[in-house]
Amino acid sequence: MAPVTIDRAIENAVASTNMEGFHLGEEQKELIKKITLGEITLEEVINQIRQKYNG
Repeated sequence: MAPVTIDRAIENAVASTNMEGFHLGEEQKELIKKITLGEITLEEVINQIRQKYNG
């Protein structure tokens, strides 16, 4: 069995999330990938989201 790529794992998680009634856009998928690759921390993402919605 071939190993699962990061992109495939993200798509599987997105599909599962969609089945639960939530939608993740391309921006969210890109952030998830950056976290997974260690390019950005979860704390940094949370701060970005807070800034986006709180000004």
